[in-house]
Amino acid sequence: MATWGKTSIKDSTYEIIKTKILHEEYKMGEPLNLTQLEKELGISNTPIREAISALVSEGLLVSFHNSRVHVVTFKDKDIKDLMDVGRLITQSAFELVLENDHTEELIGMLEERLTEQRQIIIRDGDFYEYVKAVDYFNRAFIEASHNIRMNTIYDRMSNLLFLCRLQYYTTGTNTVERNLEEHEGIIEAVRRKDPAMLREQLITHYDIRKMHDRI
Repeated sequence: MATWGKTSIKDSTYEIIKTKILHEEYKMGEPLNLTQLEKELGISNTPIREAISALVSEGLLVSFHNSRVHVVTFKDKDIKDLMDVGRLITQSAFELVLENDHTEELIGMLEERLTEQRQIIIRDGDFYEYVKAVDYFNRAFIEASHNIRMNTIYDRMSNLLFLCRLQYYTTGTNTVERNLEEHEGIIEAVRRKDPAMLREQLITHYDIRKMHDRI
């Protein structure tokens, strides 16, 4: 049974279900049963329905006409669309960073977050935490843009991007090393203040074809 804090029951329920999806305790494509969720969380179905509705709006759950709800799954086209949007938002954020002279701030954030990724691999090799760190690295561009609306747009899709990476990345050493190298290339493009170089680096970084590689 869940333990409730000071937040509303609906918000707490939302966070619990979302966390279970992102940790793959609820697998992609898995149906969620309302009665089972009531027993698991120990609450009535009203806040559960509200939380499910919010997660459907966010795209983490999919609702069918017969009231069935499943955890989202991704086809290659879904992945490509999400990655394209993520890449384009990052490019746009970099343009704002250059325009507002926040380059040094962004470099500091990227270097710190790249170091954190390496530490995760060295410390415990936790792939889930590593993918979180990858998202945190990419988010630096959005944060350094200091554009609230861009942050809001990215927040709405960040969990879907995270699930995409969990589904298609592997824990193989070569894949992790390749991602670290890509991030180093991205930082170099930022140091040079070179949008064209960054664009090429991001095209490689967000290329879904390499996500099918299995080590």
